[in-house]
Amino acid sequence: MAVEKFAAAPVPPVRSSTPTSSFLLSMGAAPSQPAPQALVPLPAAIAINVALVAVNFAIATMCHAPLHSSPTLNRILDVIKLRRQQDEPERTSQGARERSATLQAADRTAEDATRALGAVEGQHHPYEEILIQPVIMPSLQDVEEAKRRVEYDDHLFHFAVAGVSGSGKSSLINALRGLHNRQEGAAATGVSEATLQLRRYPDPNPRNRVVWYDVPGAGTLQVPGHQYFHKQGLYVFDALIVLIDHRFTEADIAILRNAGLFGIPCYIVRSKADSHIRNLVDEMKVDGASSVEGGGVLEELESYARDEFRSQTKKNVRENLRRAGLPDQKVYIMSTMTMRSVVKGSVAQVSQKILDELDFLETFLGDAHSRRGPKSE
Repeated sequence: MAVEKFAAAPVPPVRSSTPTSSFLLSMGAAPSQPAPQALVPLPAAIAINVALVAVNFAIATMCHAPLHSSPTLNRILDVIKLRRQQDEPERTSQGARERSATLQAADRTAEDATRALGAVEGQHHPYEEILIQPVIMPSLQDVEEAKRRVEYDDHLFHFAVAGVSGSGKSSLINALRGLHNRQEGAAATGVSEATLQLRRYPDPNPRNRVVWYDVPGAGTLQVPGHQYFHKQGLYVFDALIVLIDHRFTEADIAILRNAGLFGIPCYIVRSKADSHIRNLVDEMKVDGASSVEGGGVLEELESYARDEFRSQTKKNVRENLRRAGLPDQKVYIMSTMTMRSVVKGSVAQVSQKILDELDFLETFLGDAHSRRGPKSE
């Protein structure tokens, strides 16, 4: 009955076709048009299908049956097994060679990376530790604590001078207050920076509602440069002065960068200009100008040395700012002796020696007044 039903079913004629055409037909896609072939009668097609199923079943059964179940199959399998055994050493050797080559290449890559890392570490970039550092934002509690430490007064201007120990911060603060270094009330100079605290110096003139602060250099503190600004509470000041030498320190860069983020005016100052200019003049004397005392030659040397020092300083600052990824800004070149005379009102006496002292005071105090307005009781 089953055979009758199968034979009665409307089965289309079967073509002898390639596997690809059969697959495309099963997916509903049109196969490429093969060359015309003869139709296989239905009984023969059924017989072929039955035979294929029987062969597949036999092969599957033989693969899982014991080897002695078919002597012919056993011989075939023995041949295959022998061929595999003969090929195995070659495959193993080839695989070992490939694995060895891969490991050797990995070792060479690791060695190259180690050498490159050593070269980079050997050429330590002066600003590499602050190129990518988090910005530390103070909380309201931090701000209040910083104001308490500096004895903040809303009726006063608060100006901080930062720089490495020995850069001349105390002498500059004294000059800005119109004091000689040995006057009563002057900031102590010529001593090592032992204290780790801000030092507060009110202006001796009561009409100048200004308080100056000496910020300890980062070199005296065990604080990373990017934390220096926050740890010293520099965000509470009305303006900051960064006193530099021939190069910027990590703390200098951190102050300049954070001051920009907090909107605090920050000024770069190169002090001790008179000493540097005098040294340049002495070098030129030694180089051949031995009789420069008369005929205006000394004045010409001093003028040349001033211009040279100014040019070198500007170039140096520009390069330091560029390397730190900061925008260019003016550097104020000054002498503490000249600054003190200017603050005391004796401009005429030092008119020939003035560099940027007048320009600095005008800009510095003008910016402070524009930012917070004049202070009053």
